[in-house]
Amino acid sequence: MKKLKQKRELVNLFIALLFSLVLFFNANGTKRQSAPFSSEAYEETVEEVPVTIVYNSNDYFIQGYEATVTVKLESINRIQLNAEANSETRKFKVVADLSELGTGTHDVPLKVENLSNSVSATVDPHVFTVTIENKVTQSFPVEVNFSQKELPNGTSISKTALDPETVQVTTGDQTVKEIAKVIAPLQSVGEINESTQQTVPVYAVNEKGEVLPAEIDPENVEAQVLVNSPQKDVGLAIEEQGTPAQGISHFEFQFEQSHATISGAQEQLDLLDTIMIPIDVTDITEESTIEKEVPVDEPLIADPSVVKIKVVPVYEENSQTNESTEQSSKEQSSKTSSSSTVTSETISTTDSTSASN
Repeated sequence: MKKLKQKRELVNLFIALLFSLVLFFNANGTKRQSAPFSSEAYEETVEEVPVTIVYNSNDYFIQGYEATVTVKLESINRIQLNAEANSETRKFKVVADLSELGTGTHDVPLKVENLSNSVSATVDPHVFTVTIENKVTQSFPVEVNFSQKELPNGTSISKTALDPETVQVTTGDQTVKEIAKVIAPLQSVGEINESTQQTVPVYAVNEKGEVLPAEIDPENVEAQVLVNSPQKDVGLAIEEQGTPAQGISHFEFQFEQSHATISGAQEQLDLLDTIMIPIDVTDITEESTIEKEVPVDEPLIADPSVVKIKVVPVYEENSQTNESTEQSSKEQSSKTSSSSTVTSETISTTDSTSASN
């Protein structure tokens, strides 16, 4: 009886130990499974998110608003948060609904639409300030705009032409009253030293020269600019380079045009005296005419830009005498050979005649 009781106690102890082990591993397994689902929140700040504006664009012109906002995103789902922060995978948008508003200046609350339920968003600024005006369209002539002070020293613009000369300006009915003129400002004025053509953007400005909000058609015009630049007549000279062939003592150079007219900024022209044109004589062994560019520093311009130069090699006297002697020897040898041939033929003829007799 006692032994039976001990056996039951051992069995109960074993069962208790088994249940303890099961509960232990079950508890640890639950912890390991729940570990990835952390309650920690992640944040991302997205800047320059565009505002989608809903309004009647046929009747109204809007202005005075900030086109982008900053959005702070927060989520415990890191993957979803990254998707909304990325502009290429983003689904949400910030909306300003003006559809129920009329003319005037309004403060409109911004709304975030199409945002994932697992992500929250805070918009900064959260209020959208906008001015609504009745839309009008008018024609305006375009003026070329530039500062004479910005032109290179001594350079002046004598004439400008625009294509087209008139543009259509669409803006608000109050803003259009502020337009003093429509301008096409020339680009890189400080580098203009010759007549040129530019594609120039067009702006509507007020009396102070401040750019006004407007839609302009076309946005750009073609500007043709005629420029008067200082000029200087500069002599040309040869800078001989390379090694002459054997027997050549020197070279004679003859310019088709020995001067060039150089145009550009006066301070650059003042530094010019003579323009050296490099010519490599290494492979020149006979009279030839070559074309060479007139080298000037940018933005100077040379007229003509290319000149023709006749190059005449002058041989040393000994070299010419030797050549004449060699030529005479060759001619004498040729004559001697011919004479020998004639004599041989005469002898052969005489022998044949004697044999016949």
